Amino acid sequence: MEEMEVKAQELKSQLEAINAERESFKQEIAEMQSKLQEAETKGQASEDEVKGIKEQINALNESLNEINKKTTMVEMERQGTFVDALKEVFESDAFKSEFNELLDGKRAKAAFEVKTDPTSVILSGMTGDVTRTYAYGGIKGSLY
Repeated sequence: MEEMEVKAQELKSQLEAINAERESFKQEIAEMQSKLQEAETKGQASEDEVKGIKEQINALNESLNEINKKTTMVEMERQGTFVDALKEVFESDAFKSEFNELLDGKRAKAAFEVKTDPTSVILSGMTGDVTRTYAYGGIKGSLY
């Protein structure tokens, strides 16, 4: 399970680095667009300079699109880690033995924690008992 946490942490750091790179590209694009508008309004820039600025903006946009593709791939890989963590739990000897004990009636209940991101509140609270997450432990509804 520790290697899953390490992999999740690596993916999280990759995602943060990609997001930082994306923000820097967005700033560069904004600067180039303001430079282009300034050059066009003042009329001081030649057509070649304006064309060069437009090419730089297009190149930055392409780089931004590549970063967006990387982000999507990393997020998909990160989602896959939860499936891998579930698979690891289901295939473990401890799970199989406790599940057999449940089927035989030797055990009343069993709980396993599946956590791919140790810093995530959502995933760490996912495997709690109903009584821990819901004060009354029951389901309430209205009868009509």
